[in-house]
Amino acid sequence: MDSLSAVRAMLEAAGVTPYRVSIDAGKSAGWLGAALAQSSRLSVDTVTIAAEICGYELALVPAADLPSSALVIDPPAAELEEPGR
Repeated sequence: MDSLSAVRAMLEAAGVTPYRVSIDAGKSAGWLGAALAQSSRLSVDTVTIAAEICGYELALVPAADLPSSALVIDPPAAELEEPGR
C-alpha cells in the first residue's frame, strides 16, 4: 500500500477527517486534504502528524514482527528497481 492509501485507511478506521487532522495539527483547514489530493507521496512528517492525531504511532518494526492490524507502506516499485539496491 502506498502512503496515500495508508493515511486514507487510517483516517477511515479512526473516523477522523482530513479537515480535523489539519485543524488539530494547527495547519490550514485544507492542509491534509490538499496533500492527499495533490501528492503522489506524503512526507514522513505529514504521516507522523496524521497518525498521532488519529491515535496511531509511526514505527519501524521488523517485518517478522508486524501485527496483522498494521498498515504497511511499501516502497515505490521504481525505487526498488534502482541499481545498487
